[in-house]
Amino acid sequence: MKKVPNILTFLRILLVPVFIYYYWINNFIAAGIFVLACVTDLVDGYLARKYNAISKFGTLCDPLADKLLQISAVVCLWLGGILPPWVVLIVALKELMMIVGALFLLIKKIVVPANKVGKLGSFVIFFTVTYLIAMPGVNISTVAISCLIGLVSIVSLVNYARLFIEIIHSKSE
Repeated sequence: MKKVPNILTFLRILLVPVFIYYYWINNFIAAGIFVLACVTDLVDGYLARKYNAISKFGTLCDPLADKLLQISAVVCLWLGGILPPWVVLIVALKELMMIVGALFLLIKKIVVPANKVGKLGSFVIFFTVTYLIAMPGVNISTVAISCLIGLVSIVSLVNYARLFIEIIHSKSE
């Protein structure tokens, strides 16, 4: 049972190119794949905590899988003419900065678990992106969702930046 979370994380990484492929062929299948990937994220986290199956692979690859999935989805939505480029830029910058921060902390052997703000942000992005994939077309709700995705990404980035600074400051004392 302890290997199941890692298997689910690996499956989520494998679903990224499958999602991208189906995005251009059938939006409902792509939305289903995206939802499946989101569910594997919830299940692998639950199982890892319940069975104390937290591993180095999972610690590194679980957030990477999330980032790959989110970035690929917003890029597809942008290339499909649904999301404006500024949303992709904000999400990509947030994810890139989080990867750089995580690598810096990893070098210092510090692991920062996701917090409620980060989890809420991921949920909002997964939910809104799923909606945009399943219901393509630019309208007023797309504009509102674009703003929501941008705002949630900025709030999440600020939250993690604050946490990063607190951790670095506390470790240097």
